Amino acid sequence: MNEPDTAVPRSKLIGAFFYLLVFPAILLLFGGDWRWTEGWVYSILFYVMCSGNLLYLHFKDPALLKERFGSPVQKEQKPWDKVVLLLFFLEFLVWFAIMPRVTVITRRR
Repeated sequence: MNEPDTAVPRSKLIGAFFYLLVFPAILLLFGGDWRWTEGWVYSILFYVMCSGNLLYLHFKDPALLKERFGSPVQKEQKPWDKVVLLLFFLEFLVWFAIMPRVTVITRRR
């Protein structure tokens, strides 16, 4: 069966589902406590919401999904927008690394 040009290849879509498991694994690993209930709840919600979004876009708007799989930095993007995007990405990584430790330490008090 041939997929339309706007569709994302199934192999890339399946890879995205496995990639989505990386964030919850990192969250729980950095948390240092596999019994961290809030971390598990967040991880399950994160995976379900992102997977649902992927499936919805795959069937309802494959062109948008293909665009979202592209690079976040585009040629026609303004320079200041590239800087803001980079800062946002770095802030997210720092927050994602610190948040589990702070939560687990605070909970132990």
